[in-house]
Amino acid sequence: MIFKPILLIVCGLLFYACNMKTKSTNRPDAVYDDAYIAVDETEKSIPVIQLGKKEAVSFVVKNIGKKPLEIVNTQSDCGCTVAAYTKQPIAPGATGTVTVNIAGERVGEFRHFVVVQTNAINSFI
Repeated sequence: MIFKPILLIVCGLLFYACNMKTKSTNRPDAVYDDAYIAVDETEKSIPVIQLGKKEAVSFVVKNIGKKPLEIVNTQSDCGCTVAAYTKQPIAPGATGTVTVNIAGERVGEFRHFVVVQTNAINSFI
């Protein structure tokens, strides 16, 4: 069975910092003294997932700070949504990924969120 009419999966990636210091700007072209996470997309839609099947969406994260960025933990709002992420520290100027796996466990439209905790100085993107 296929989910109908449109299955909207929004993986709202909320990036929390381990320390709660923040900068006043969130410009991807800036360079910060500590680790700083930048992401081009914070949500994605998947129009259809077959019942019983899994889909994956990936988000590219970039460290625009001067210290290594570490993804510490991820937490989802549902057991059917699991995130995998780059385990090694992300060097300044380098990128990593957060891949969100969603299982089609019910019929209809739904949204799921994943919170990503890092050592970056910016709390939210």
